[in-house]
Amino acid sequence: MHEALVAGCTPEGVFAAVRAVRAQVQCALVAMVSVSIVDRMGAQRFAREAADAGFDGLIVPDIDIEDAPALRAACDAAGITCTLLVSPTSSPERIARITALCSGFVYALARVGITGERSDAPDVAPLIARIRAATTLPIAAGFGISTAAHVAAVTAHADGAIVGSALVRRMREAITAGRSPEDAAVELVTSLVG
Repeated sequence: MHEALVAGCTPEGVFAAVRAVRAQVQCALVAMVSVSIVDRMGAQRFAREAADAGFDGLIVPDIDIEDAPALRAACDAAGITCTLLVSPTSSPERIARITALCSGFVYALARVGITGERSDAPDVAPLIARIRAATTLPIAAGFGISTAAHVAAVTAHADGAIVGSALVRRMREAITAGRSPEDAAVELVTSLVG
């Protein structure tokens, strides 16, 4: 995020880029965004502009649960989904509160700690079982997912796997090497799903 901000990335710029390609993209587009950016614009305006640009939903990983109902209402009003994160250390009561505020899907953190690539596959089964006890929404797990083996381990229990850091790294390396970051992204995704 820091590199994007230094390079001049703004919400308006991202919205314009998505608007320009939305008609060519068949899959859902979900933006992961810091609550500080949402708060700066206001939840209602941010959700409305994201929807108008062509986003189908928002993931806001750092929102306080007390502030999440207003975000969920703004997303509902804009016709987009609202996804929050559930940690492996979350109690059943907290999982119930978080999942009640989600629409679209629930983001399960596959590990504790900070995000980034890891060598070992996460054991998500216990967390996914606890989340499934609280909601019927689909569950996608992410955090340190970077190989086909990780994706297989996660999707044995969750409905989807989320890959972030590995994708960003591959795209950054491609740019540095003078290659297409889009091609690097396609290569990684292809290697993850077989």
